[in-house]
Amino acid sequence: ATHIKPVRSEADVESALKLQLISTTILMVPAVYFAATTFLPEEFQLRKTVGMDVLTLHPWQATLCVIMGAVGGLIIGLITEYYTSHSYAPVRELADSCKTGAATNMIYGIALGYKSAIIPVLVLSVVVYGSFAIA
Repeated sequence: ATHIKPVRSEADVESALKLQLISTTILMVPAVYFAATTFLPEEFQLRKTVGMDVLTLHPWQATLCVIMGAVGGLIIGLITEYYTSHSYAPVRELADSCKTGAATNMIYGIALGYKSAIIPVLVLSVVVYGSFAIA
């Protein structure tokens, strides 16, 4: 994946990581669809994780579960980058809060940490629930 955009300097790291994250997600969606429709049978059965019931599934359901996970991972990666990169406002605001003292910095840092976890937790819960609902 490093051949998509080689990193020549420290300034290139952020854009290279973002490009690789987005491009691999875009490449995985059709690849997973192709693999599922090619290699999975028209119908297959899996035992439920809880209980002894058996599910009858189709390739499109497996494809959709994997795509939900890939897109969810992309969203979580982009949100994480936003809250941890110096290129965006949250980290710069946290750095500015250091000027007023340690207590302000700690309070702002904890609040930012809580705030940065909201979207990833929601995305992860939607992906897990959606995958279990589909399959």
